[in-house]
Amino acid sequence: MKKKKIDYYEEFIKMIEIIEKTTVRFQQLMCNYDKNELMTAVEEIHHLEHDADDIVHEVRQYLITDFLPPIDREDIGLLLHQLDDVVDGIDEITKNFEILNIQYSKQKSVSEYIDLLVEAAKKIKQVFQNLPNKKERPKLLENANELNQIENKADRIYETYIKNLFLEEKDPIEVIKWTTIYNNFESIFDCYEEIAHDIEDIIMKTL
Repeated sequence: MKKKKIDYYEEFIKMIEIIEKTTVRFQQLMCNYDKNELMTAVEEIHHLEHDADDIVHEVRQYLITDFLPPIDREDIGLLLHQLDDVVDGIDEITKNFEILNIQYSKQKSVSEYIDLLVEAAKKIKQVFQNLPNKKERPKLLENANELNQIENKADRIYETYIKNLFLEEKDPIEVIKWTTIYNNFESIFDCYEEIAHDIEDIIMKTL
């Protein structure tokens, strides 16, 4: 039986569509945070995380025997892994709202992070839509730089709200809980930054 042909660029877009879905679902939960809705969101996002894992597994299995992938097989594997890390990060932060028994959302800080998550999901889609076309290399570099700028904004949010947390929150348990949540957000944006850097490396190798 002939093995199904895989278009790696299409598989990247499938991963990004899962990132979009998990981001939107998390946004819906946080915009009107309700503990009763949390378990439903946790299950839905975790199901999407499994879908992402399936894509990674299938593509990596195909990549092992593919004679001539369009870019280095190591780069394909790395980008897949990093896109999966974004989904894993959203899955983890959603589960932590449940595990840490967070009763309310710090609306201002979470809202700023959500806005950046939505912006990053849109930008990462532009990156991978431009990746196959060598004529779009200048635009691709611009996209990667914009993704880096989003991560820099996230760093500033992190510094501000961690500082405020230790200045204003009197309950040490709440400090621990929200430090964990802010660290989760930081990890997601670090994943986006790594993707941007690796895209830049790929461009340099294919010039």
